[in-house]
Amino acid sequence: MKIHAPLHRQALAIAIQEFDLGFAPLLRTERNTEQGGYPIKILGYLASGLPVIASDLRVNRQLLDPDDSFLFVPNSGAGLRSTIISALEAPEILVRKRHAVAVKLQKCSTWNQYSDGKRSGIGKKVRRAITPLRGGFASANPG
Repeated sequence: MKIHAPLHRQALAIAIQEFDLGFAPLLRTERNTEQGGYPIKILGYLASGLPVIASDLRVNRQLLDPDDSFLFVPNSGAGLRSTIISALEAPEILVRKRHAVAVKLQKCSTWNQYSDGKRSGIGKKVRRAITPLRGGFASANPG
């Protein structure tokens, strides 16, 4: 297990290739339970193909599932410790979860694909909206 000092983006991209797991031990606080928001750290780990050990919070369950992650009871040092030990003592499970992350990534759209899909959808809505107008405009004041 390595704990790094903060790394520049390019250095992190290189270092993360050697990681087996990502950690996101968020505390159960009002911000993390009520306000939510997707933790960028988890998104970064998943984008790098890493399974994640994370607190079992709703915001994390929206991103992670048992196939690609390890969840533990928030605010529990003992829970985090036992989850880390379980993950590291079962390399075959790590391999399976890493594969699940890779499969999940294959199903995800890139930003460009997502944007193209949105533009295509908006274009279809615009075409449906103007199609009835192609026959001409109806006038409320004939003559």
